[in-house]
Amino acid sequence: MPLLSLHSLFLALSILAISLTLLSVLVLLFYNQVIPDEKHYVRNQQTQYEDEDEDEAQGSESQTKFQSLPCIFREKFSNSYSIAHTTASSEHTYSQYYASSLKYAKSMLEMKDSSKFQACGIWLSNQKEYCEVYMACLMIGFVPVGVYETLEKMGLAHLVRLSQMQWIILNSEAQLDALLEVHAELGKESKLQIVIMLQEGFESDRRDSVEVYNVEDFLSLGEYISEQDVVARTDLIQPDDVATLIFTSGTTGLSKAVKLSHKNLVYMAEQMTESTVRQMYYHNPALVHDEQHNELRFVSYLPLAHIAEQLITILIPAIEATNVHFIRNRLNLLSEVQSVRPTAFMGVPRVWEKIHTGLQARISNLGFFKRTLIQWGMNTTYTANQILKCHGASLDPFMAFKYRVARYLAIDKIRTAIGLNKCYCFVSGAGPLSADLAKFFSSIDIVIQESYGQSEGVGVVCFNQLGAIKFGTVGKPLKGMHVKIAEDTEILIKGPAVFLGYLSDPKSTQEALTEDMYLKTGDLGAIDEQGFVRITGRKKDIIITSGGKNISPALIENLWKSQSPIVSDVVVVGDNKPFLTAIVSLDEDYAVKHLEEAHGKKVEKSDLCTNALVQRLVAQSMQSVNAKLSQVEKIKKFVISPEAFSTKNGVLTDTLKVKRANVNDRYKKLIDSMYTPRS
Repeated sequence: MPLLSLHSLFLALSILAISLTLLSVLVLLFYNQVIPDEKHYVRNQQTQYEDEDEDEAQGSESQTKFQSLPCIFREKFSNSYSIAHTTASSEHTYSQYYASSLKYAKSMLEMKDSSKFQACGIWLSNQKEYCEVYMACLMIGFVPVGVYETLEKMGLAHLVRLSQMQWIILNSEAQLDALLEVHAELGKESKLQIVIMLQEGFESDRRDSVEVYNVEDFLSLGEYISEQDVVARTDLIQPDDVATLIFTSGTTGLSKAVKLSHKNLVYMAEQMTESTVRQMYYHNPALVHDEQHNELRFVSYLPLAHIAEQLITILIPAIEATNVHFIRNRLNLLSEVQSVRPTAFMGVPRVWEKIHTGLQARISNLGFFKRTLIQWGMNTTYTANQILKCHGASLDPFMAFKYRVARYLAIDKIRTAIGLNKCYCFVSGAGPLSADLAKFFSSIDIVIQESYGQSEGVGVVCFNQLGAIKFGTVGKPLKGMHVKIAEDTEILIKGPAVFLGYLSDPKSTQEALTEDMYLKTGDLGAIDEQGFVRITGRKKDIIITSGGKNISPALIENLWKSQSPIVSDVVVVGDNKPFLTAIVSLDEDYAVKHLEEAHGKKVEKSDLCTNALVQRLVAQSMQSVNAKLSQVEKIKKFVISPEAFSTKNGVLTDTLKVKRANVNDRYKKLIDSMYTPRS
């Protein structure tokens, strides 16, 4: 009896404590306004469209003269903007950003043959100089060409030859040596004339018919060129002039050079500024943004040679100033996010998967009471976000109260732990995000706006707008873009984002377009009755089994990754085979931690693929996935890759997408073993 009495007393005290906590929350919420009013998330759609119609009626004259991106940038930032462009310790303002870009542009104009079309390579990491040189090129009609830092010799030679670049800017002598070796081997096929070196202490020199300048010497060349000379060049830019070349980070073969026009860049910069930055201001009126201060913080970590990162780091900030934090080592991404506390964050699916795996592990280790509280908070938050941010409706008073309590007691703590508690805009792109993953993040008040696009469409064609979000889809087409589905379910797009064509490749350009000038995306999909676009796979990736069944592997792969934290990547194979199999790449950090907790001893990553417990966990996840698939889609066997998929082993692109053909080649023996009968 005494034990029972003590238990009853403890229970009563616990209930009293919870009641007092809830009472204090009520006081904080309704009298001290700890959490902002959620009404700011509800957008007045009718007012928006009326304003747009009025703007169109009143602005017909202003639309007659085209303004290029460098023209907009100059008018906005050349004089008055003292807000920080970067969040580094040495503050770099937008006025300084403009002045530095102007210096590069002047020196480029001073050099010979500067009146002709010229391509300028930018072989830098994520840093402010990348933005300055890119903008300088746009100012005078030169064409910036991003070079992936991980590019190997064959790819570098292909890029130098195809782009016909005459200029390039580098960080190190190692890059210079590799470049000059390629230049020598290409002979007359290389048009390279000038190299600019950022490396400290480098002395200007002439090597192999190429002028190599340190950056100080180069910038001194334009001393006597006036700003007006640069402005005159900017004013000559026409909408359909080539603005930049994007070398596709394709998963097969040599990349093509996508020609994007100045009109393409301005259209996309304006559309995505409206859909991200201005939406953050609209839904969060407390955010400060004027010529002296700006609370918006972006992180730049994807390769700037990719159009998605150019959009976030260069194009959007050229219209609406944002602080940019450059991350040179992507391995430090999550720790730097915790330090920077960005207000907007774009993650590729692999990044969202990594955050999800870490959170799941931490939540599972909590005690029963905390886990129960968090689960209640997640369920409540998910329901609220479905109403508020996905459908753009208002919450009833009771739901609004529950939502505030859930955030205060549980959800805000989770967001703070991962560094996203100050974030108002969450975007996913450069690959498909599973609906289950999107739902999980919505339950912790991170409503991801998934986007869809390709280099040939300036990175974004469809976007999930706040107030009109549907998980499992990539949203609706941007204003002005037209999307339709071909008979074979290929997605076709048309509009102001569609590229000019492929450089020096009229045949591929013609093959990429339909007779009525729609771009063939190569992606398969559907459009639902509400206008949301759903991606079902890649046309080139379709598996045709020996039984004649067509299967999209992407749907199976995304489902599997979302179901199991131990699976980092999976590639389904089975073309012209009797059944489907898969090669699995482990999340090694998760697997090691799980095994060490289970066995109480140190585990080496090299031993993971043969570990019995790991094999059992992957098999269980396969069974769970198979339960949701049709008979013909079920995976019969799997093998675990002896190494994690990475850019270093050539299995991932620089934007962390799987190179399916490379997987099939690299692991051919493992794959073949799954179809070899056991003797």
